[in-house]
Amino acid sequence: MPGPSAHTYAAAVSLSPLDIVAPSAQDAAAIASILYRASAAAYTDIVPPGFLWNLEETLASCQRLLNDPTAIVLAAVSGNQWLGFSAVLVQDAGLGDAELRRLYVIPERWGEGIGNVLHDAALQSAQRVGATTASLWVLEKNKRARAFYEHRGWQLAASAGANEHGGVVEVQYERALVTSSLD
Repeated sequence: MPGPSAHTYAAAVSLSPLDIVAPSAQDAAAIASILYRASAAAYTDIVPPGFLWNLEETLASCQRLLNDPTAIVLAAVSGNQWLGFSAVLVQDAGLGDAELRRLYVIPERWGEGIGNVLHDAALQSAQRVGATTASLWVLEKNKRARAFYEHRGWQLAASAGANEHGGVVEVQYERALVTSSLD
């Protein structure tokens, strides 16, 4: 699945331009650093000790993601600084469903609108390849993330229950991908 070309967006607070790019497999370390730092900051108080991946496991996960032909991975870059990334999986382009698998921003840039830009760019990319609905899983206790998604039109999935992994519960959200709400 071809990745999108680079686009420049204005983040809500940042004064510098924000480029949204499709990272390559060679960018796995930069993506892993974002995931590792953001996870550590966001999940420390809501997951048991030892639950989070170490940096080596995080890097391996990001390498798999960047090599996944069903994944559309986008990164927010300002100058030479990697600020965040999103990943949406589209299993069968044109058949309707996409999953927002990752959306992370480095903690020191939270609240600047970078997550908004990545969220919208990810859903627009999924829609461009034929997805009409999207789902995601979020930690039940991650109030910040849940509020973020609910503010953007995501609703708890009526048909899905919850997943439990190592004492941590995830809940599923879903939403339609409607052009007017994403443009």
